[in-house]
Amino acid sequence: MTEKVKFSPDPDKLAAAVAYLAQRSINDENFGELKLVKLLYYADCAAYQRTGKPITGTTYIKMPHGPYPDEWQVNKRRLEDSGIIRVVNENVSNTNTRQRALAGANVPVNALTEGDKAFLNEQLRRFREFTAAAIEEYSHEDLAWHVTDQGAPM
Repeated sequence: MTEKVKFSPDPDKLAAAVAYLAQRSINDENFGELKLVKLLYYADCAAYQRTGKPITGTTYIKMPHGPYPDEWQVNKRRLEDSGIIRVVNENVSNTNTRQRALAGANVPVNALTEGDKAFLNEQLRRFREFTAAAIEEYSHEDLAWHVTDQGAPM
């Protein structure tokens, strides 16, 4: 049995990464909360695989729609309350809406290194054409998804 590695969350890096992805996805018609959290997950995974340390230090939890940052709703509210992001509801179809994060002010701009930005940009390019449903389906193919119980850390 392998032991899961645990990192300390870095709230400033999480805030900066969320705002960075939101800003660079302003013209992505498929960008919403679900795609945002998957981009964070894959950027953290890529950074961890190549450097031994994720960008945000966030733990991801297996949820029905794929990996989600632990305590995501609490963190999202904190980011909104501090003006780092603004969340808007968008109509996707006659029956569906999505929440989109927009970069606000008060972003801890110096929290991300150039290396962090490179990992985030890599995932933005990799999943540029993915819809929320497509990136969710893709995340369900990860080995970590298959070996983790629902609601448990991945």
